[in-house]
Amino acid sequence: MLLRFLLLLLFLSFFISVSAQERKMWVLIVGISDYKHFNSLQFADDDAIAYHQILKKTLGKYYSEEQSRVLLNEDATAASIEYAMRWLLKNTIENDRVFIYFSGHGGYEDLTDFKLGYLHAHDAFSETYSSGGNISMEFLQAFLQSLSRRNVQTIFVADACHSGKSDGKESFLFLNNLLSAEAQNIYKILSAQDNEKSYEHPMWGGGHGVFTYYLIKGLLGFADTAPKDGFVSLMELERYLYENVPAQTQYLQNPKVVGSPKSIYLAQVDEKQFELYKELYKDDTKVNLLDALSRTDEQTYVQQLSDTAKVVYELFKTAIKNYRLADRPGNDAFSYHEFIKSSSPDHPVIPLMEERLYIATMNLSQEYINQVLQLTEEKPVVVTADSKNQDVYTFQLTEEYNSNKNYTIRLKLTAALSKLVEIIPPQDPLHNRVFVRYNYMKAESWQPSMFIRIQDVESITKEIALESIRNAIALDTTSSYLYYTHARIDYFLKKYNDAQVSAEKAISLAPAWTRPYALLGNIHYRKKNDSLSTYYFREAVKRKPTVYDYVNLAGQYFGYSWKNIGYPYMGSKLDSAALLFERAAELSKSLNEKIKYSDLAHVSLIQKYYLAGKNREDLYRGFALINRFDSIPQKSLQILYEAAKSQVKLMPEEPRGYVNYSRYYAAKNKFGKSEKMLSKAKSKGYSNWPEYERFGEVGEFTQSKSYKKLKSS
Repeated sequence: MLLRFLLLLLFLSFFISVSAQERKMWVLIVGISDYKHFNSLQFADDDAIAYHQILKKTLGKYYSEEQSRVLLNEDATAASIEYAMRWLLKNTIENDRVFIYFSGHGGYEDLTDFKLGYLHAHDAFSETYSSGGNISMEFLQAFLQSLSRRNVQTIFVADACHSGKSDGKESFLFLNNLLSAEAQNIYKILSAQDNEKSYEHPMWGGGHGVFTYYLIKGLLGFADTAPKDGFVSLMELERYLYENVPAQTQYLQNPKVVGSPKSIYLAQVDEKQFELYKELYKDDTKVNLLDALSRTDEQTYVQQLSDTAKVVYELFKTAIKNYRLADRPGNDAFSYHEFIKSSSPDHPVIPLMEERLYIATMNLSQEYINQVLQLTEEKPVVVTADSKNQDVYTFQLTEEYNSNKNYTIRLKLTAALSKLVEIIPPQDPLHNRVFVRYNYMKAESWQPSMFIRIQDVESITKEIALESIRNAIALDTTSSYLYYTHARIDYFLKKYNDAQVSAEKAISLAPAWTRPYALLGNIHYRKKNDSLSTYYFREAVKRKPTVYDYVNLAGQYFGYSWKNIGYPYMGSKLDSAALLFERAAELSKSLNEKIKYSDLAHVSLIQKYYLAGKNREDLYRGFALINRFDSIPQKSLQILYEAAKSQVKLMPEEPRGYVNYSRYYAAKNKFGKSEKMLSKAKSKGYSNWPEYERFGEVGEFTQSKSYKKLKSS
């Protein structure tokens, strides 16, 4: 931990070439250990806190809370980071210096040809990076270039390829290559080379990444070696990192330093303090600089408000905390902002309020996106196929997605985003991001059921949904969730070819994401292309399948057997269907669904033994499975009929086939035929009446006089 203490010196010397009076120091530090959808890290947030503490103490009067932003864990959402970058662009001027530090997960969509790289914010989604919650390399490079063009010197430090496997893959190829693009006035100190990971462990300074540990040690003076002149240059720091980090990681991690000239000084070494540092570094675990920090500018600004405005501001903070953004006109966060701004448009508290509105609105909409990405809109309605009915499943929204509660959430988010669009002007660097999110939410706010229930607004609803999602895609062509939404809308409009194009685009941008594959399976099912439908359902099951992904693929195999009776591989298809149904039963949270899918697994095996079976052994297995049912599912009765037919054909002297015929006809309310078949079974020795009466299909028949007469005769 001591190492953090030292980093501060590094920044003292930032002001050697240009006097502190001429140059302002700006700081943006991001440290994320706790992620919503990724594996957690141990020390990323601790490093960020220590950096801030060191800067605060060593810069003295040249350090300003107003010129520093520290975002940790749940506060480091994509929206918070974006707004902090905007804040730097709006406030820095020529000759200023900016220090940006990021420690957390990073990755890229490695299955695409685009190799899009991202730094993962706290709310990043693990299956598809291009759906928000991340800072893309494209956005980051544009931001750094903007600083460079105004002659702002930027020192960018990134420790973003952690060994915590943020995306579940071993490789981080190209991420650092994307980060390390050179530009004037930009110096980058990166934790690892291409295709390498960053390591962290308590053995480094009591809890650090190895890169951060030696970075701070070097800046404190340990890198001041050639020449030993009391200053640490970029070249000296680079050499020091190269000498220590690889040696500590068995050469698995090798830092990378980009920028020129490398003769620039990063830190001035205080010889007396350096002797103390050498002593302290003998036992780093005893050094703890992680003190709580707090901002003071908000309190100062609020004190300048009128008494009435102070009350309104407190209401505003409560509304933000409760995400009551724009759903109660006159009594929500945007209304309180408008009230204070109308009376004091230039008050310094207004930018703080707008920052909070941006972060709260974008955070909430990102959380909505992340939840939608995990929903299974392709909920199947499974029916057991028979020779006349091949419709195994259909596509419909889940109750959760299409609930009134979720629809209300979408409307409220749309209202909040529409207000935010008004606050963020078109020339603002964040305007397009807000506009994209606003149009996406407008497209999400439609209800497919409206097409059925309110025919006179059908065309209007179509136009709003399609125009909105197209507007979003026009400004953001790399976000997979936008194309997926476009595909879903086209699917409900039965424009299956258009839906296919958009779903395939979503897959090209996010090959690891399950939902577009499942949607394409349904699209090809509607287009009567069974082979492609099965292929995409299988691809969905290979990724992060839900209950309904298993059921969709099982339904394909199940229906396949009826279309290919006698085909050599029919039995293996039914085995697969049974396994998939069993898996769905295991995962389902609904008891009724568990029972239904478990029954369908048994029915699949019954089909196998009666339709694919060619011998007595298979028939006996099938009969044993049939007897497990007190009542065969109504839509699976055709299997009972086929079973009876096979039994009578292969074992004409056995009574079981006729018993099953009797069950089938009783279920169809054809009691005359049922009695006839049961009479044949009796003639072949059947007399287990308690067993027969247990079968649910025959309940009404067993109350008839004809049954009682047959039983007693």
